[in-house]
Amino acid sequence: MNAPKGFTRRTAPEFLTREGFPTTYRQFVKACLPSAPGGAIPIDYWWADRAIYTPETLLRWARARVKTGRTPRGPKTVINGAAPPDAAA
Repeated sequence: MNAPKGFTRRTAPEFLTREGFPTTYRQFVKACLPSAPGGAIPIDYWWADRAIYTPETLLRWARARVKTGRTPRGPKTVINGAAPPDAAA
């Protein structure tokens, strides 16, 4: 019997990054903790003492974390030489 294909905590971030969800190992490990915002990433099965995650579970988790309609915070930019509206004159 073949074991289901999946990813360990070490290889899952690489998979997510390849799929367009940039994730570091450290970010992933933090997301696996029960205290993580939104709860821990569900474990699909265990292989000895290793948690295994299927591609479907990882992608479902990553898509649920994507936020839309927000702009990144950063320095205010000047467009066409005009100062931002709240800039002191």
